[in-house]
Amino acid sequence: KIGAVDYSAYLNTLVWLPIQRTDKWQVNIPKLSLGETTLCSGICPLLFDTSIEIIIGPRSQVSQIYEAVGAREIPGVTIRSVDCSKMRHSRIWFSWLPNRPP
Repeated sequence: KIGAVDYSAYLNTLVWLPIQRTDKWQVNIPKLSLGETTLCSGICPLLFDTSIEIIIGPRSQVSQIYEAVGAREIPGVTIRSVDCSKMRHSRIWFSWLPNRPP
């Protein structure tokens, strides 16, 4: 069934968010944290795109994510790579609801 949700696949409650920009599947979340470091709070735009595997955002915040997961720079290009078998233990938290920790 297209668009169906398998609620048994979720550990917590599934949260529905309003789309802010339909051309980019953008939602706004109240907080984005990396471990104990808050990268964004207030209104944090977040784009969902399952067809690409890149991180786009403010350089300082993206660099913190790359560092935390052990991404390595690929010479000659502006992208980085992560060997998932060697990925550092890290947690990136997306807080969907205000005043509620992930």
